[in-house]
Amino acid sequence: MWRCHMACFSAVICAIAAAAASEPGRLMARVTAERAALYTGIDSPQESAAAWLPLATELEVRGEDDGVSLWIPVLAPDSLSLYIYRDLVKSGLVTADKSQVRAGPSATAVVVGSMNKGDRVETRGVYGDWRRITPPPEVSFWIARDQAEVFVKMSEEELVADLLKRLHAAFSAPDGELSETNAPPAAVETNAPPILEF
Repeated sequence: MWRCHMACFSAVICAIAAAAASEPGRLMARVTAERAALYTGIDSPQESAAAWLPLATELEVRGEDDGVSLWIPVLAPDSLSLYIYRDLVKSGLVTADKSQVRAGPSATAVVVGSMNKGDRVETRGVYGDWRRITPPPEVSFWIARDQAEVFVKMSEEELVADLLKRLHAAFSAPDGELSETNAPPAAVETNAPPILEF
């Protein structure tokens, strides 16, 4: 009877885990310094700082992380805004090739990348002659490895799927046999007097 219950329970857990399973968590980098620079290039980082990030800021890692290089490639945080000259955008589209995107609303601000004619721009506001925009997806950023830690961030659905997978493993045994980890608990004998109910 116990084996039948465990087999049913195991099948249910397996089905729920399969339904809840999704891509593994996202690879993230968390700022561990009091203040860390977000760079647009790694050849001359002092001249290419696009923003300064506070402690515990989380950034999604772009691509794979080898775990050893001095720099971690990351996507721009949601809070970061970049700037493009206002006259280079009409109806949400860039009007000229190689239009420079800058870290600030000034012709002397760090150039973080460029956009081409027809590229879509998400405007967040206007600052004088400049449009404040969402960072284009093709713009790359880096953070120094000694100022961040890499970790895997899982959604609630991924955490549930992982928990169910672990439960399934704990209650499963090879060839349908019970193992020490999923066997029913043995009766516990004590010397305590019996509890009387009235």
